[in-house]
Amino acid sequence: MARACPVGFDIARLRAEVSETYDQVARAPDGDFHFHRGIDYACELLGYDRRELEALPAETVASFAGLANPHRIGPMEPGWTVVDIGSGAGTDLLLAAGRVGPSGRAIGVDMTQAMRELATASAAKMGYEHVEVREGVSEELPVDDASVNVVISNGVLNLSPDKEQAFREIWRVLVPGGRLYLGDVVVTRELSLDARSDIDLWAA
Repeated sequence: MARACPVGFDIARLRAEVSETYDQVARAPDGDFHFHRGIDYACELLGYDRRELEALPAETVASFAGLANPHRIGPMEPGWTVVDIGSGAGTDLLLAAGRVGPSGRAIGVDMTQAMRELATASAAKMGYEHVEVREGVSEELPVDDASVNVVISNGVLNLSPDKEQAFREIWRVLVPGGRLYLGDVVVTRELSLDARSDIDLWAA
């Protein structure tokens, strides 16, 4: 099964389209999108704790657009470092920050400026000085080698044009025995070359 985009695929255009979509989600989460968003979706369909989400800034949770709940996979202990790939508006990132506490670190990585700004502002509202949001993509994480206890990602790696490289980056940044809590789209059959070459399908 293909784990990378076809030769000649316009990666820059893909990233621009994805970033434009999530820029709109950050600025107007009640807009017309093809995917679910917000607190009711997160709690009723994905099993998030409503009390935990209500404790976060409302504007961050309104822009939540994940498709799973990586926090149900395993623990995040006080003092640990967590990296959230494609951290978006910061819902999962801020939940992680609450779990690792001020002795830990929560690092968000996202390529969309409006999302980074929203997540950073929300962390400041929470008084979370141990949160940092960095510009980056899954194939080139701006994170040191062997420095992370848990990597989380929620519906983002399916957008990667080179999934093998994205997973190499995850293994690079994890400490020995580190953990990956991943929620994402899985395709169980081989897609045609035409489908894998269609940027609109990738970005959908």
